[in-house]
Amino acid sequence: MAITLISLFFSLVNFKNILSSYSLLDKKILIGIGIVIFVFLMIGYLNGFYKSHDTPMTNVDKEQEKVVPPESFLPNEESYLYVPDENGNVQVIAKAGEDWDSFVEECVKKDLYGIENLSYIPGTVGAAPVQNIGAYGSEAKDTIDSVRAFDTKKGEFLNISNLDCHFSYRDSLFKRESGRFIIISITFILKKEGKVNVGYKDVRDHFSKKDIIAPTLSQVRNAVIDIRRNKLPDVKLVGTAGSFFKNPLISHAEAHELKATYPDMPLFPIDDKIVKVPLGWIIDQVCKYRGISKGDVGTYRNQALVLVNNGNATAREVKEFAQNITEIVKEKTGIEIETEVQYVG
Repeated sequence: MAITLISLFFSLVNFKNILSSYSLLDKKILIGIGIVIFVFLMIGYLNGFYKSHDTPMTNVDKEQEKVVPPESFLPNEESYLYVPDENGNVQVIAKAGEDWDSFVEECVKKDLYGIENLSYIPGTVGAAPVQNIGAYGSEAKDTIDSVRAFDTKKGEFLNISNLDCHFSYRDSLFKRESGRFIIISITFILKKEGKVNVGYKDVRDHFSKKDIIAPTLSQVRNAVIDIRRNKLPDVKLVGTAGSFFKNPLISHAEAHELKATYPDMPLFPIDDKIVKVPLGWIIDQVCKYRGISKGDVGTYRNQALVLVNNGNATAREVKEFAQNITEIVKEKTGIEIETEVQYVG
């Protein structure tokens, strides 16, 4: 096929030489027709190549590019589109490649409630549904209405509802079927008249110290930013993927046993069956592994759940260090922990 395309290119060149005997208008028309034919053949070739090779595709960050039909995007000059409804809510459509925290900041400036607790999380808007990002009592799934994505398996664009995204704790359809969907944009439902979420202990303590009883939307965002800055490393200075492991979800019976062994362990009931255990606390207080390093890889001094590369640690060294933590947690608590990050390669 490559030879055919090269032959076609030279044919077009020869075709242009033949045009020397035609008028200027005729030349433009015929050259235009030739270019259109060439473009259509290229599209057909690329489409056939993709299907015949079953080429895997994945979501990318904004430093990379993909070519998709223009109707799949918001207008070029608009990063976000706001659509109020009669219930006091606002649909906000955001491009996948936009910076997440800039998006949160913009929504807070417009007094839109719902994602302020997810402030200062690095990454793009498109990554939010994949990981179902969450922090300080909120998760992306709480406000996502739908996700527009290209399904590489079906070869078509889809609007995937919140329910069909199959969100769960740090998981989603997009993570389980990694590489199948290219996320284009996300529609969020935010509230114009809402209530801030200050139920999380760190957030509650922050305002208690400042004697703020009824914090505003912007104050909650600023509080979350302050908390994250104090607890987490600066990704611009330190190599890290943030929280490396998921907080374990266990039964109430298992939680009762752990509490008997470790009375100070904080527990967070999700419902009448499941309890979330703060793994950072276990790694710190039970395993005594906060701030511990092996070579250039270690746990962060202010948050044991975060692994950091302090210099030139290799991927293998990071993986081995993480496996060591997994084994220690299993030995001390009987809990099998899972990574929140995804290994590549």
